[in-house]
Amino acid sequence: MKFPQWVLDFKKKGTEIRFLNNYYYLYEISSHYDKEKKRAVKKTGKFLGKITQDGIVPPKTDRLKANLKNLSVKEYGASQLIYNMNKDIVSSLKQFFPYNWKELFSIALLRLIYQSHLRYLESYYTTSYISELIPDAKLKEKSITAMLKQVGTQRQAIVDFFKGFVAGTDIALVDVTSILSNSENMSINQLGYNNKKIYDPQVNLLFMFSQDKQMPVYYRILPGNVREISAFKLSIEESGIDNAVIITDKGFYSEDNVIAIEKEKLNFIIPLRRNLSIIDYNKIAKGDKSKFDGFFMFENRPVWYYSYIVDNKKMFIFLDEHLKSSEESDYLLKPLKNVENFFIIN
Repeated sequence: MKFPQWVLDFKKKGTEIRFLNNYYYLYEISSHYDKEKKRAVKKTGKFLGKITQDGIVPPKTDRLKANLKNLSVKEYGASQLIYNMNKDIVSSLKQFFPYNWKELFSIALLRLIYQSHLRYLESYYTTSYISELIPDAKLKEKSITAMLKQVGTQRQAIVDFFKGFVAGTDIALVDVTSILSNSENMSINQLGYNNKKIYDPQVNLLFMFSQDKQMPVYYRILPGNVREISAFKLSIEESGIDNAVIITDKGFYSEDNVIAIEKEKLNFIIPLRRNLSIIDYNKIAKGDKSKFDGFFMFENRPVWYYSYIVDNKKMFIFLDEHLKSSEESDYLLKPLKNVENFFIIN
């Protein structure tokens, strides 16, 4: 069969052109000596592809193999979702941390998804779609440690970054959490009491959360021996928040602390120990819930409450009957747990 010249242009030594179903195809061929036929015979080899005027289209299997060589599998869903939901944070990081924003956002995202130690972040990064959205982030463990140490010294940039999210916040909730640490590489872990009355070296983390935005808007790290009201006041002023509510634990309550916090004109919520004399249990003792102010649902069970005023401060009393019953059972069964044997005497 006579082939067009544009087809013959693809014929090389060791190949053969075939015309099948109105298409031109190229095959490898070779020859070998057949002892029975006592002559050389042609042997068809590998199929090289379909010939077109634009070139040779490789076989589908070859195309798939070529694609597989360039194929990489990366986690997509969580990375893409978190990135899309936090583009405002990415924008702010670019503004206040222009040299480290890639690492800061990538670390936060990967720690959220995988709760990973710093040494594994680079591995997670390379197998996550965040490496496509934010390429060239430097996430080797040593690089991260040096970067975080350097960023931690940029207090003003940190405060300015958070102020962008403070704007428009109606009420900020303030909480302090203590973290015990015996590290000899820090000076901020000082001896101090926490809510469990443990007197050990610790660090106090002060957080502020926006009630309407449902997100953190400020943080500050304080030495373990600093729990004064002045620290709250200075932190609120630094954050730029106008209307804040300080939430403490039971261990914070004392008359001196209440006087100090009122002196600074700060709003506060302090849980009280049950045995304080200023608590009025009369309505609970009478068992008449019609005298209560109402109830709300917590974990699918009702919690009743009433309030009253003491020294111009509003007190709230809560009654969780499920919790009350559970504590009563534990109290009554506790002596029995120490009894090893029971005897019946007739």
